[in-house]
This record gives sequence, structure tokens and C-alpha cells, in this order.
Amino acid sequence: MGAFGPSLVAYARRARSGSSSPLTPDFRKLNKNLSWLIQTGQLTEARRMFEQLPQRNVITWNAMISGYLRNGEIVSARRLFDDMPERNVVSWNLMISGYVDCRSAQQMLECRRLFDQMPERDCVSWNTMISGYARNRKMVDAVKLFQRMPVKNVITWNAMITGFLHNGDVQRAIELFHRMPIRDSASVSAIVSGLIRNGMLDEAAKFLHKHGKNGEQGDALDAYNTLIAGYGQHGRVIEARQLFDKIPGAVTLSKEDTAKTNTDNQKLKFARNLISWNSMIMCYVKAGDTASAQDLFDEMPERDGMQIHQLVAKTVIADIPVNNSIITMYARCGNIRDARAIFDDMKTKRDVVTWNAMIGGYARHGFAGLVTEARKHFDSMVNEFGIAPRVEHYASLVDVIGRHGNLEEALELVRGMPVEPDSTVWGALLGACRVHKNVDVASIAAEELMRLEPESSAPYVLLHNMHVDLGRWEDAKEARRKMEKNGIRKQCGYSWIELHDKVHLFASGDSDHPNAEEILALTENLKKVIKDLEF
Repeated sequence: MGAFGPSLVAYARRARSGSSSPLTPDFRKLNKNLSWLIQTGQLTEARRMFEQLPQRNVITWNAMISGYLRNGEIVSARRLFDDMPERNVVSWNLMISGYVDCRSAQQMLECRRLFDQMPERDCVSWNTMISGYARNRKMVDAVKLFQRMPVKNVITWNAMITGFLHNGDVQRAIELFHRMPIRDSASVSAIVSGLIRNGMLDEAAKFLHKHGKNGEQGDALDAYNTLIAGYGQHGRVIEARQLFDKIPGAVTLSKEDTAKTNTDNQKLKFARNLISWNSMIMCYVKAGDTASAQDLFDEMPERDGMQIHQLVAKTVIADIPVNNSIITMYARCGNIRDARAIFDDMKTKRDVVTWNAMIGGYARHGFAGLVTEARKHFDSMVNEFGIAPRVEHYASLVDVIGRHGNLEEALELVRGMPVEPDSTVWGALLGACRVHKNVDVASIAAEELMRLEPESSAPYVLLHNMHVDLGRWEDAKEARRKMEKNGIRKQCGYSWIELHDKVHLFASGDSDHPNAEEILALTENLKKVIKDLEF
């Protein structure tokens, strides 16, 4: 989520107190609507609304700045920050956090300039700067700020520990750990993961054994999970399973425990979570013991592949294919910001798959800044350079605008083209309609595709599936009837297997394979066996 993500929530009350005028109910609603546009990635619409607001307070400005930063638009955020009539500490923290998240030496210089100009600072301000220096391997600067910080909290100490470990200075990290007045789960976990990343697996186990007991086990669950994954990376499956078995399988709270409030400072009992199960299953998979992995998978109360990134980040130095997979995962889930952070961290260690994963993520989710940039480049191509746009240029612009959800605008663009739109243009519009479930525009695009590619089954199938998704069964049947009436057959699906260095290709209803009779006979026998087992 980044350093600035939770700031608006954490400091909403303080921001509200910084407002120079009381908020009317209508104005609160306008601020809420603005925040919704920002959170759903509709940044262009949010800025338009921001400009039209009759009244703005510091919350309004902070929300807009946060939206720009969340989308990586640091320049736009800074312009807005400079224009603010009044700022509170949240405003300053948002900007320095944004510069830190850019992860560059130049941006850290600007971040420090802002930090030095702050009229007042809180723990978030100091911790953001210290974390930024640690993340950029500037531990000398981090130490200087750490020593100057008037009141340190556990986050401050953990940031310093993580920074030393990130730079391979294990000794200073452990020394700092022992000096900490108060520790939390992140303190133990940081040391354990840092030792593992520096190739000191046995030292990590000893450290966890010493600091993960005597009532602290609940705090150390993340460290246990990290060590299990570390054992798996080094093929030490037996030790991983022994550690896994030390973590109870479920949480059982008594009525007395449940009735107690948060003021009792009660913590959940030490128990396995999804990361524990995933870590142990990965150990078996890496060792080639798929049977044990399957057995453990069957025992799991729940499966979330989304926590794999946390395991990778804590235990291994990810290579290019692993990073590419994580970028693709985040991009497909709509988490463009984290995908871009990994992309930026890879620096020169990127291949064509990396670039495609990132570009595809932007296009797939209509990244707000991309829509504006696309229009700007398209207009400059025509008006500044006098280049007549070709069909493929229109197709790209339609794709970007459509995927952002502006389907009516995309349709108007297609209808206003000076050249005849081809199947690429209508296909881009139809794909965007599927994403945003707009059947009306989809029907128009599908009809045009049917006209341009009369033998293609794609528009019929896509339109049929859209009707099914929306529960419009009669319309779905009509799409299928039209397909059959026009003599269009859906392309057959293929499957293949490799056996004895030879690829065997199969298609639905196919009888051309040289061993077709034997395969069909075996299939029929399998059907009978399955049917018998059902009873």
C-alpha cells in the first residue's frame, strides 16, 4: 500500500480540525464522491470534479494529491501541493511519502528539502524519511535522522533494523534489536528474514528459538513462516516440517477470551495462518515430494496464492521470471501501483516479458494517467506533427478509452473516424465492452465485426457470453440461433500431450489419430469405471 496509503485514514481527524470553515452535509457528500472517484481510478473525472467544487478544504486537497501519488503522478501531485492555500501535517507527509516511493536518489533530495521545510513534524514524517534513506541504501543519512528524532516508536527501530539488514550489516541490526525498548512481531520477523537473506539460516533458527518463546510465539508467527520458507529454499524439508508442526493448527477461544475487549491487550493464540500452509506446501513442491504437498493441501482449511509475493520477498532474491510473474499477478488483479514498484526495482534487469507485463497491465485497467497521455499524444500527432492517423492508431486510442470505461466516447470516436474502421477497431471496442459489461455498445461492435468477418465465430461467442453473464438467457439464445442461421461454427478446441518425444494433438470429435480406436475404447472403459464409482 506504500507509506502514504493509510495517511488519510490515520489523520482524518487532524485534517478535519485544520479546516478553516465548517463542513456542510452536502460538502461532506461531495468530498466522499471525490474520494470514490479517486479510489476507483477515475482520476480525470476526479480532477474535473475537484476544479468545479464551490468549496474546498484541506481534506479535499489531500484526497486529490493522494490520488495522483497512488497513480505515480508525482509531478501533478507536487503542483497541487504548491497551490494549496493551507496545509496540515498530512499534506506534507503525503508529499514526502510520494517522493520516497519513487525510489530514486534525485527524488530523495527533493524529499529531504520538503522535510526540512516542514513547519511541524510527527512520527510519520520522521519514519518516512528514515525508511526512504534505508530503502535507498543511505544508512549514514538514516542514522543521522534516527539520532535526531525526538521520540522514536517501534516502527522507527524496525525501519533501521531492516535498513541495516538490507545493506548486509547483520551485526548492527542485531545490536539495534537488543537496544529496542519495545519490540513487536515485525522486529523478530525482520531479523529472521534478514539473516536468511544474508545466507545465515542456522543463525536465523537460533534467533527464533531464543526470541520466539515464553509467551512471544503469537508475535513471532511471521518469523516462523519465514523460517519454514527459508528451510524450503535450502531443501531442509524435515526441519521445515518440524517447525510447522510446532504451530497449532487452529485458534480456539473460550467464551471468556471472546468476551474480553481490546483494552485488555489480548492477543490471538498462536496458530497457523494461510502463509504457514503455503510455505510448507512450497517446501514439499521444491523437494519434488508432490504426494506430501497434496496431502497437506487437502488438510488446509482455506488456499490463497496472493501471499506468495510476501514469501518470495522475505526469503529469496527473486530472478527475472519470478518478478515477471509477480508483476503479471498484481497487474491482473488491478494493483498497478505494486506492479510498477517491482518493475522499477528491477532497473536494468528487465526483459521483453517484463515490459509487456507492465504495458499490458496499464492497458487492461485503463490506468487513469494513460488515458490522458493517449489523448495528448494522439492530438499532438495530428495537430503538431501533421501526421494523418492510421487505423491502428485509432484502434489503440479506442482500446485505452474503452478499457477506462468511457465506452460511449469510444463509440463516438469510432463513428467519427475519417477512414473506415476495421475489425481491429471494432474488436478493441468489443473487448472493452466485455470488461465493463456494456451489452448495448457491445451489440453494435459485434454487428460490425460480423459484417467485416462473416466467417468468424468470435463476436457471436463473446456477445453470447456477455448475455449469459448478465442473466439475459433469451438474448444469449438469440445470439446462438443467429450464429447457427449464418452457418458459423465455433472453432474447435485443441489439446495435446507429449509422449515418448512425440506430440499427440486432439480435437473435439476428431478421429484422425492413428490410434483413435484404441483411445476411444479406453475412454469408454474409463467412463464405465467412473460411473461404477459414483454408486
